[in-house]
Amino acid sequence: MPTNDKEIDKDRKIKETEALVNALFQDVNDNQDVPEVIRKLLYKLSDRFMAIALDTPNLFVFENHQARIFLQTAIQTSIDWNQEEDANNSYHKNVKSIIEKINDLETYDSKIFIKFSKELEKSLVRIKKRASIKKKRLQEKLQGEEKIKQANKITTQLLSSLGNKKKLPAFIDKIIKNEWSNVLVLMHIRHSEESTEFQLHLNFIKSLIDALQLGKDKKLTNTKLKSLSAGYKKGLQLVAFHQQEIEVKQKQLLQFLIKLNQTQSKAKQVIKPKEVKIAKKPVQKAAIKQDKIKPIVFVHTPKSTQAKTPVKAQVKRIPIEKKKKINFLEIVSQMKIGTWVEFKQINNKVIKAKLSWISPITGKFLFVDAQGVKLTDRTNQELIDELEKRTIRIVNKKP
Repeated sequence: MPTNDKEIDKDRKIKETEALVNALFQDVNDNQDVPEVIRKLLYKLSDRFMAIALDTPNLFVFENHQARIFLQTAIQTSIDWNQEEDANNSYHKNVKSIIEKINDLETYDSKIFIKFSKELEKSLVRIKKRASIKKKRLQEKLQGEEKIKQANKITTQLLSSLGNKKKLPAFIDKIIKNEWSNVLVLMHIRHSEESTEFQLHLNFIKSLIDALQLGKDKKLTNTKLKSLSAGYKKGLQLVAFHQQEIEVKQKQLLQFLIKLNQTQSKAKQVIKPKEVKIAKKPVQKAAIKQDKIKPIVFVHTPKSTQAKTPVKAQVKRIPIEKKKKINFLEIVSQMKIGTWVEFKQINNKVIKAKLSWISPITGKFLFVDAQGVKLTDRTNQELIDELEKRTIRIVNKKP
């Protein structure tokens, strides 16, 4: 029991402060706009605010007291907090951490409460910013999906119109419907159907289909093969194919086109030419004079004479066939790591080297000696030119 006026007054102030603090936190607890998880956390500050109120009587006198400002900031930011936007629950974690720090304080420090208020505000701003970015990305995703859907539709129609005109081999049909469909869809999304980029890759398909229809005036030349191979590579690089995969696919396309070309060439040779009727001139019997035809006399030669007189053997002349043109582009495209090649130098000295590596960036072929030391390198075209000039020769055997 208080014994004097001072103690009575002190006891009265404590009870009044307790009532004010309890009323303050009861309001917080009754505020349904504040999420329940935050209300429970804020209620844990009631004891700490009781101590602050007793140490600094102006807690309920001045509205700009930093402890009260912090509590109002916590209430307002929690109302503005959207739990669905805060996927990582970072605001709740931040409030919990701050409350634990406040309860661990030995004395009241207004600067610390100012710092905590700013932390809560910044935390909410970050959450809203992330939510806004997420919402924007979702909208862009939906728009992108719609754009892809339209691009797919247009691309499918275009490729179908090209494919329906002529019956295509299964291998080529697969290229058009799979990887090249993706190339055209990507070009349509990035640019447009009328863009140079889109038309460039669409023309590749047209050229490819055209190359399949070989006739009398159409030949699949090395230049045409190189152009198709380069166009194929350029398109595959756009749709994230690995360099090794691209090289394999290029090789498969070249082999298919070369084989098709050879098959169609043989088919042409089998076709029989039209028979040309040659009018025979009538033989005039009167023009043949029987008395001028000399009889054939067989002379018997003794064996001894036959042995001494050499008889020239009659050599039957066989018509020489024209040499088949070698496709050096095909040879170079089929060269594998480990292939041995002979290089003929200016002084006619021959050096043997092994293909050690093909650069995925420059496309250069690196050759080394038997000890693995670099001897030289060549581009694809340089190898083709030297094979044609016979200055290099593939031996395929280790020296």
